[in-house]
Amino acid sequence: MLRSRLLFIVLALVLSAGGVKASEKDFDNEAVTLQVELVAKSNPPTLRDISPYREALVVHEYRVRKRVSGNFKGKRVRVAHWAIYDKQKQGITKTKIGYRKTLKLRLFHQFRELEGIYISDTLKIDPDVPLYHDVGQKIVFNKSTKKRYDYRCSLSETMPAFLMLKDQLRLVALGDSRGLEGIRAELFYGKENRTTPVAYNLSVTSAPLEFQEILVKEYLLKLPKLEWVIYQMSPRVLNSGYERSEHRNMLKSSGFEFDRKHADTLWKPSENRAANVYQFASDPYVANCWRERPWGWKSDDDVWDKPKAKKWEGKWKISGERWKLLESIVQKLDGRGIRLLLYLSPIHPVIRDARVVDDDGTTKEGYRDLVRRLEKLEEKYPNLIFVDLLKEGNHGFSPKLFCDLDHLNKAGAKKLTQMLEEIRQRYEKSKR
Repeated sequence: MLRSRLLFIVLALVLSAGGVKASEKDFDNEAVTLQVELVAKSNPPTLRDISPYREALVVHEYRVRKRVSGNFKGKRVRVAHWAIYDKQKQGITKTKIGYRKTLKLRLFHQFRELEGIYISDTLKIDPDVPLYHDVGQKIVFNKSTKKRYDYRCSLSETMPAFLMLKDQLRLVALGDSRGLEGIRAELFYGKENRTTPVAYNLSVTSAPLEFQEILVKEYLLKLPKLEWVIYQMSPRVLNSGYERSEHRNMLKSSGFEFDRKHADTLWKPSENRAANVYQFASDPYVANCWRERPWGWKSDDDVWDKPKAKKWEGKWKISGERWKLLESIVQKLDGRGIRLLLYLSPIHPVIRDARVVDDDGTTKEGYRDLVRRLEKLEEKYPNLIFVDLLKEGNHGFSPKLFCDLDHLNKAGAKKLTQMLEEIRQRYEKSKR
């Protein structure tokens, strides 16, 4: 272990003294993809070597057979792979000399998060061979990792990256599946957010208002830089006849239990610099989730063919208890100076021919009463901005922007998010 640590320190000094400058001259910061052949291996670390730690890296050297993409010069490359992740040994340690593979890589020095990880590097020091990190490595995850992030809902896929970004987020989107597929969080805050995420989508399919209250109280109010909450609200969350169990499942989940049990360390301010999108590769589990749902949202390119309005039965009665809960959420955010942009999401224009305004059976009379109530609530709280994009189907979103009756496709989500961002920017300018 000592030898590996010393080699790592020496290698780091070499890179900082000259290797990094040479690398910065010859290579850019973008990922490179190389076809390689294994020519030398470091001794694989064992669980005993790294105890009491749970992760370790191992450095292998490859001959470059072909540059597939990216800016790379040289015939050899050294790569830091995950050898052990969450006490789970990885298959890379069993590869043999002559093994051929296509690797997606980034310069190792970009990942400050890896500096404290045990690294086994028993190769002969050669400052002329650059060190990269394998950002495309397929990881075998320990069951304990999956249990830690099990929230019994889609937060299991979005919470890992959210927690990594918690100290830099300025905007968080909430909602149900209409928000999950309709809010492209990467489109907020311009170019800054495309490389260093400051906006994120935490929408959860079928999530009731009670679920949103948990997210606001237990997570969002603890974000040090949060300025905005975008809430895609479906009228049904206020309907007394609407009942879902997502909030109860969340409270019983192992992920939520872990977060509450470790709150002191979880919410301790990070000493690391703001995370860039490529730095998610420093944690394989987070990287895996980010690939599936970047900025927390998922897309659909389909267009709903041959739409037809059904004869939905309308039933609407607003719940006084849930209305109080909504107002309580507004008050909590107002107390922290956080602005809440609440909107009713657009439904496919075919709904104009129906007796209701959505497939939840919200009556037109009930919908109009709800809009009046929300407008009055907006007048009451200076941090609340209400936008009606439902408009009984008369909203300007064409049929080609929907993948089904009540969900926008990728193009529709782009239009919607750009509208929300314009509203947010106008509000920001008016307050200056």
